[in-house]
Order: sequence, then C-alpha cells, then structure tokens
Amino acid sequence: MVENQGLLELLSVPGLGARRAAVLVHELGVHKVDELDAACRDGRVAAVRGFGDRSAARIAAGIAFVRRSRGLRLLPVAVAAASRLDARLPRREGLLKVVGSVARWREVVRDLDLLYVGERPAAEVATMLDLRVEETMPDGALRLAGDALPVDLYAAPPARAVAARVLLTAAPGARHALLARAAAAGIDLAATAFRSEAALFEALGLPHVPPELLEDAWGIEAAERGALLDIVGPDDVRGSLHTHSRWSDGRSTIRELAARASELGHRFLGISDHSRSAHYAGGLKEPDLLRQRDEVARVAEAFPDLLLLHGIESDVLPDGSLDYPDETLAALDFVVASVHSRMEMPPAEMTARVLRAVAHPATGILAHPTGRLLLRREPHAADVEAVLAACAEHRVAVELNANPERLDLDWRYLRRAVELGVVVAISTDAHDAAGLSDLAYGAAVARKAALPKSLLLNAWPLDRMVAFLKRRA
Repeated sequence: MVENQGLLELLSVPGLGARRAAVLVHELGVHKVDELDAACRDGRVAAVRGFGDRSAARIAAGIAFVRRSRGLRLLPVAVAAASRLDARLPRREGLLKVVGSVARWREVVRDLDLLYVGERPAAEVATMLDLRVEETMPDGALRLAGDALPVDLYAAPPARAVAARVLLTAAPGARHALLARAAAAGIDLAATAFRSEAALFEALGLPHVPPELLEDAWGIEAAERGALLDIVGPDDVRGSLHTHSRWSDGRSTIRELAARASELGHRFLGISDHSRSAHYAGGLKEPDLLRQRDEVARVAEAFPDLLLLHGIESDVLPDGSLDYPDETLAALDFVVASVHSRMEMPPAEMTARVLRAVAHPATGILAHPTGRLLLRREPHAADVEAVLAACAEHRVAVELNANPERLDLDWRYLRRAVELGVVVAISTDAHDAAGLSDLAYGAAVARKAALPKSLLLNAWPLDRMVAFLKRRA
C-alpha cells in the first residue's frame, strides 16, 4: 500500500511514467518527490540500470517544475470559481467584479481577487458568500477560503469603484506607471470618482488600456506610443483553423463542428486532424485523407456562410520533415506543422528541427510553437527568437493556441513576434464543438501583446487568408 502511494506521488513529475517510477520505488525505496530529488542529486538515480546521468538530470528538472507549479491553477478554474461566487451575492446587495490576475487573463493564477462594489463592509459580504475569513491583509482585503483557490476580497463604494478596479487589476509595474502619471497631473486616483475606465485613462492622457495590458509598464508605454489604436478585439477572431474531429482523436463530427462554428458567427473553420505518424491520436493515413476531403465538401454545402477548409496537423518528424509526401500536403487547403514527439531534444537539434519545418513550402502555420502544457510540461528547447525570425522570413503564421491548457505562443514571446512582423493565427486546437469557444482566451492573450489586427490571420479577408496559407501572399 505504501509503495502504491509513493508511486502516485512520483507520477506528478513530468516525464516520469508509471513503469520507470515503479522501478525507482522498488530499487531506491523513494516514495516522495523530495526523496526522489535527493536521490537524483546524490547519484542514486543515475546508478539505477536504465537511467543514467541524463535521466537523473531530466527527472530533477521535472521536480523543479512541480515545485514551481505548486499552488497555481489554470485560468478557467478561477473564472468558474468567480462565476459561482457571483451567483451567491443577491443583486440588491451590490456587485462582484473580478480584478487582479484573473481580470488580466493571466494564464495561471494563485488566487482570485474580487472587488465588492456596494455599501456593506467586506466581512458582511464574506458571510453572504458563505466563505470563511482566514486573514485580514495589510491593505484591508480579506483572505477567504475559496472552494477551488484562495479568494482575496476587496470592497469599495460605487463612487470609487472605477479607480479601485483599475488599480487592483494592475500588476505592480503597471500600477506604478499609472500612479506616477497621476501624480504628475496632480490627480489622486484612489480618491477621485470616475464615471468609467475610459474617463480615468483620459484624465491621465492615455487611450483606454485594456485590463490584459496592465501586466507591466510595457502596456502603459504601448498606450503612450499609440500602439493600442488597432489591437485585436474578441470580434476580430471569427474562426479557428486548427481543430480536430472524430476522424482522429476529436469527439465531434465535422458537421457538429461546422454547426457550432456557424452558431458562434464564425466566418471560417479549418479541419486539421492528426497525421499518420500520430498513432496515439488515430492519425489519418492517405486514403483516410481523401475520404475526409469528400466529407468536408459535403458538409460545406450545408453551411454556405461558413468557409470550410480541409487541412492537416502534420507531425514535425525528428529530422524536421513533415508527415506525408510533398504532393499529398500540396493538395490540402492548408498545413499546420506541430512538434508532438521527442520533446526532450537538445536545444540545437530541436531548433534545427523546427526551422526545417518552417521552411517547408507546405507549412502555413506553426502550431503551439513551444509545446508547453501549462502546469504539466515545460516548453521544449527550441530557440524561440530564431523560430520567430524564420516565420517572418518564410511568411509562416505562428499559432497562438487558445486552448487554456496551452496559450502557446506565450504573450511575452508574442510581443517579440509583433516586433518582427510575424503573422499570428489564433486557433482553438478544439477536440470537440464546445472547444471552439476558447477563441476568447486567444483574443485576450493577443491583447496582452498589443497584437494589431493587421497581423492577425483570422481578421483578414478570406481570400487573402487562403492565399497566405498556400504560401502565395
């Protein structure tokens, strides 16, 4: 029983499968992550047959990742928790507004910050929300025991709510920049009543800065230099090219995906199931591709207002080549190139692999370019700067994968992509019809990088988008 419990704890380490974890439990008697870490450092793991120094180093890196991830939650967990709490507060008693990292659409969060707008003290609001007060914070907020993650509850009367929302949402760097501008203008933000957020920013001589851009001073600087005049909004992302159907590992039919896309008002939908080398995901053999093309054409007739495209998510093989012969890839409407295997390749090898895939004449989009899985797997070791430069050179779109477990390309790298003029394709990587709604996450991350609509493939005229995907524009 103890051995089984130890095995379960060790399985939390990325890249350590059940078989190899069982070997370590049996050979070394390690049952906890901390014990395994010590065994990596003192050479015992490397000495176990079938492991060695590289395996020990990789396991130690996985343990470090687990420790960094402790206490963090994916953004949808916090969004769902906020919705549940909002439903508990009677409308006559005031409003709950999401602030802090969740309002900034941070990809992972440690807590949920809520601002109560009304006349009651925060302690009474906590009672109405049926949450236990664990601590009173130095700034007056209450730390509450939430059901999914800790909740920090702030309170403000309606007259001060606008400034409170902005200042509580802004991360320290952005908050400092805002307060410095306010001080220079002789404005006490916290004590001033503003009718709207736009009015607050206008008083500071700025255009409205979306909450996503209050991550650091960079967002304020972007507003100062006029970089927010044409940034992406939710209505600009009306379609996803990277989606999966039941033909591979998806859970919806092509018709169901098309119907949902049509309901959402999307202009286009790309079907890009896994390629033949993705055996684990039911990848399509070439005869399957031909049959699927016929089904896509039949479904397209039923949705005349939706451009339905037939593509593939082609595995990038270890040598950087793409799955299928070139003539097969050329016959598709578009090709999404993705790394799914050998994620542990050394930096130089992984970089060369990805660069070769980007240079392939059929590649239209480089999907989830760093391969990360939030709170589950670190990015692979490719040189992102070199990859983005290659995408710019070869006119290949880099994907902003809107699945909230990926959100890859990361917004920090996305800012560099914008500087380089790289075209960005926001896609859902949806494996069912419901996943098409994840485009909202992609739009939010795009705003964190002040992505202009001119660089968003999704926002282009359809004929231009199609020409780009075929490397003709």
